[in-house]
Parts: sequence; structure tokens; C-alpha cells
Amino acid sequence: MAGAGDVADVPFVIDPNRPAPFYRQLKDQLRERIAAGEWAPGQTIPSERELMRATGLSRMTVRQAVAELTHEGLLRRDHGRGTFVVSPGVAQEVHGVYSFSEGMRAQGRTPSSRLLARDLVHATDEQATALALDPGERVIRITRLRLIDGLPAMLDVAALPYRLCPDLLRADLSGSLYALLRAEYDLPPVRSTDTLEAVAATPEQAVALEVAPGSPLILMRRLALTHDDVPLELTEEYARPDRCRYRISLVAEPPTIELAFGHQPSAVGSPYGPG
Repeated sequence: MAGAGDVADVPFVIDPNRPAPFYRQLKDQLRERIAAGEWAPGQTIPSERELMRATGLSRMTVRQAVAELTHEGLLRRDHGRGTFVVSPGVAQEVHGVYSFSEGMRAQGRTPSSRLLARDLVHATDEQATALALDPGERVIRITRLRLIDGLPAMLDVAALPYRLCPDLLRADLSGSLYALLRAEYDLPPVRSTDTLEAVAATPEQAVALEVAPGSPLILMRRLALTHDDVPLELTEEYARPDRCRYRISLVAEPPTIELAFGHQPSAVGSPYGPG
């Protein structure tokens, strides 16, 4: 394996007779070397100057190849320090109700959960409204740390109506909550509404996820419904963006896309995505 910043013995081959632009040829070769493990996650790739010397390409061409790989999430540029290979994150498909555990196993990863807290509490006004509960009705609040291959990836805080699944106060929650709801209560989540936004880690979240306070996190809020559109779960999922990505699949119809300005969502409804 090449050392940090080294250009390996295998030369880059930029062929002027190929139809692919020079920057794309370099980009493809860098991608292949990353996939082959020539540079490990967290290691620097050669500098722009070294890549220029190794390929004979201009600084602008080299910069474009590196910039596109950075945009795709394979590289990370730290000003004054270099360009680093990013640890491969897992992808969560956001096109239907999904199970974290099942999704990770499908990608060949090992999911696990660490139960941090489980409480029976009175629903907040927001929870009561979303879950169609009477004022003061109780919910089971479950806080779990989700790990991927033993590394902290998400902090999951879920609220479920106590009257629907009271035994969750004693159930084993080390596996898939959705599988448990399906098997024990015949309460499979059948559809959901998810929203994504970027937030800064609180001190408590930072400790659980092993990041610095104020670090960026991806917050996914989910309202999951079961049979007959009965509200089942209200969840806030705080994910480390270096270990998790959300992939959204759109089709020609419907979908309805909402553009949120502050806290005022505006329905667009275009089948082709935002203009």
C-alpha cells in the first residue's frame, strides 16, 4: 500500500485517443485505486502537484477530477492538510418504510443496538398531535445507539403509543424494532413520512456518537403508520454523515415534493422534482 501522499509505482495512463475527457480518465483511475485499497480510509491521496507531475495534466484538470470524487463522498478536502479518503458509509434508501437492521445486513454490514433509555412518559403536545393521542396519554420513549460494524452511527429516539404495545417496556430491543412490532403485535409499519435536515450535535449526542459537540449530524424525523393509517411511531434519528448516507429514489409519479422555507412547507407536486 502506498504511503500517505505517495504516488504508487503503477503509473496513471491518460490516453489522448480515448473519447473520455482527461479529468474523467484521472477520476476513474483514482476511484479504482481507492476501491483497491491503495489508500486506506483516513489516508491522504497524492497532492495536486504530485498528480500533475505523474499525469502531465494541468492543475485545473486534476482539480476537477478530485472535486468530483469529493462531491461523490469518496474524498474529503481539509484546507492546509490535504485530501483524504473517506470511510465508506452505508446507504439508507428513503423510498419506503425500511428497517435499519435489515438494511445494514443487506449491505453486508453488522448492525447492533445499544439501549440507552426506555421510559413511560406523558406525550408532549407535538407527540400527542402526531400520534393522534389524547392530551396526557402515555408513550413509550426508547433511546438507542445504533452501531454499524461496532462503530456508533446513529442515535435513535422513538416514541410509540403505550396502549398499542405495552409489552415493549420489557421486550428485548437489541434487534429490529420493526420486526418485533410485526411479529408480536401485528403492527407492521406500512408507510411513513420522513423529513431530513442538518443539525449540530448537542453535548449529549456528541458523547453517544463519539463526535465533537457542534459537529454536523443528519436528523431524520419519521412518522410511521400501521394498518388503517393508525400512527405507530414518531422517531428522531441523528446520524453521523461520515458513516451514513440517505439515498432518495424518485419515480415519475406521484411523488409530491415539499420545499420547506423555515418551518413553512410548501407543496410543489412536480413529478420531475424541484425546478
